[in-house]
Amino acid sequence: ERAVPAVLRPAPAPATPVATHLVVIVPPNVVAGTTVNVTVEAEDVHNKIVTNFKGIVAVGLGTADPGAVIPAAFTFSANDHGVHTFKATLHATGAQTVTAASGALAGSASFDVNAPVTHFSVTALGKPTAGTAALINVVALDANNNPVPGYTGTVHFTTSDFVTYPLVNYTFTAGD
Repeated sequence: ERAVPAVLRPAPAPATPVATHLVVIVPPNVVAGTTVNVTVEAEDVHNKIVTNFKGIVAVGLGTADPGAVIPAAFTFSANDHGVHTFKATLHATGAQTVTAASGALAGSASFDVNAPVTHFSVTALGKPTAGTAALINVVALDANNNPVPGYTGTVHFTTSDFVTYPLVNYTFTAGD
């Protein structure tokens, strides 16, 4: 019997990953009129970034915002390595969605656009009685007197009644 030499073959080249979807990343709470970064990632079936993705991506908004500044489209380049970030400025408040599509690939992100707080509404609940604690309702408002949901700042209370107990600051939570 004679030994047959093994044929050495090079290992097959790994398959080039193919993008199956786009992922859109936007901060969860956007303040109207401010510029934010929106990131679009081209990912494969395993949710890994496809670094060689190149393509034209159309961008859209789910709700009309006449004052919005976003690109209508952009092109992924080799320098993007599968991740492209662009600037967006939105003005209409409320729930919003940014969509990105390239051929059959698509992705979106939903978030809230809030107006900046410019002032507060402070009202007593019921009719306060001298010498008793009063319930006070404080609402964070924008320049158009609309409540600003999601406000998480701190309010400091003062009073002209020098006999009252000290008032404590209150920090709003997202649930307020």
